[in-house]
Formats: sequence, C-alpha cells, structure tokens
Amino acid sequence: MDGTPFSNQNLKDFENQNITELKIEYDKILSHIPIAEKLLDLSKNFSEFDARKEETVLKIQSSEREIVTAENNLQKTKNEIEIKTKHIEELRIKLEREQLEAKYEDDRLNLTENEPCPLCGSVHHPFAKDKTKAPVDLTKNELKKAETLKIELEKQINKLTAELSNLKSNANSLRETLLELEKNITKTQNIFT
Repeated sequence: MDGTPFSNQNLKDFENQNITELKIEYDKILSHIPIAEKLLDLSKNFSEFDARKEETVLKIQSSEREIVTAENNLQKTKNEIEIKTKHIEELRIKLEREQLEAKYEDDRLNLTENEPCPLCGSVHHPFAKDKTKAPVDLTKNELKKAETLKIELEKQINKLTAELSNLKSNANSLRETLLELEKNITKTQNIFT
C-alpha cells in the first residue's frame, strides 16, 4: 500500500458501502410507494367526498327553499278554500232566499183584484202587477261555479300536500347523505393525522 487515503481496496470498500447504503435507501423508497399510492387514493377520496358534500349542501338548501315555497302555496290554497267555503255558504243562503221569493212571486201572480189573499185576506193587491222574478238561475250557476272551484282547490291541496311530503322526504334523504359524507371525510382526515 502506498499510504494514500484512497487505495484501490479502500475505494472498493467505499463503493461497496455506498452501493449497500443506496440499496437500503432504494428499498426504503420502494416500501413507501404503496403508502404514497394509498395516501394519493385517500386524497382523491377526500376531494371527492368534499365535492359531493358541497353539492349535497347546495341541494339541501335548494330543497329547503322549495319546501318553504310549497308550504306557502299550500297555506295560500287553504286560505282560498276557506274564503271559497264562506262564499259558497253565502250563496246557498242567498239561493234559499231567492227560491222563497220566487215562490212568493208565483203566488202573487195568482192573486186577482177584489178577491181575498189566502195569506193575509186583503182584497187589494197593489204589488201583484209587478212581475219581477228573483234571479234564482243566476245564483244557482254562481253556486255551481264556486263549488267546482272549491273542488279544484281541494285537488290542488292534495297535490301540494303530496309534493311537500316528497320534498321533505328528499331533504331528509339528502341530510342522511350529508351525514354519511361527513363521516367519510372525518374518517379520511383521521387517517392523515
């Protein structure tokens, strides 16, 4: 040996040691690749869960607005039915009155001057000449239209009630999906920590 710090043997030993160290480092890196791939997959899953969560939150907000609108429409229709029911009752009372008046009109037309009235006994009938007839047919038609409209409003209430029930069911389903997504996000976050 010539005394130089780097003899051939020293160089070979040094190279062998470096190669061994490099192989050990290489094996460590190879062992981390599956972990890195798993982390990459988890990161993708986290991103997907987070995106789906945001989408679900927006759907829930939209669904809640639709529920409020449906509830308002339902209440408005119920109020319309209440008003229409009162109107129908008023029309029925009016029709009864007009039918009574029409009956009296028919009886009044049968009165003859200087003959006694079967109701009061009077022989003078000054109003027998006025041949005004109560508008019974108009009231009947108005009543029929009002009842038909009420039936349509009741059908609309049934439809709105079913729609509202469906909206609430969908909103609950979305909330359950959101809870599941939040669990998955938490689970994924816990893996990273």
